[in-house]
Amino acid sequence: MMTEIGGSGDILNSLEEIVEDERIKVAGRAHVDRDQMDMGNINAKEAEQEALADMALAEFAAQEGIELETAPTSSDAAPSECSKTTMGPESESA
Repeated sequence: MMTEIGGSGDILNSLEEIVEDERIKVAGRAHVDRDQMDMGNINAKEAEQEALADMALAEFAAQEGIELETAPTSSDAAPSECSKTTMGPESESA
C-alpha cells in the first residue's frame, strides 16, 4: 500500500482518501440497489401491517370497552368537541 514512511499527516491523509473512496462506492451501490427494488411489494406489506395493527387495536378496545375516536371522513365535517379550541374568549355566535 504505502512504500515509504512519511509523517503522520501523510498517513492520515492517505487513510482519509481510502475511507472516502469506499464511502462513495458504498453509497453508489446503495443508490443502485434502492432504484432496483420493487417498492410495490414493500408498500403492500406496509399497508397490510398497518391494517392488522388497526384491527388489533379495535379488537382490544372492544374487549376493554374503550371507545376509539375516529377521524372525520371528509374535510367539511363538523369539528368534534375534542377538536374545539379552549384558549381565548368564547364567542357568543358559536
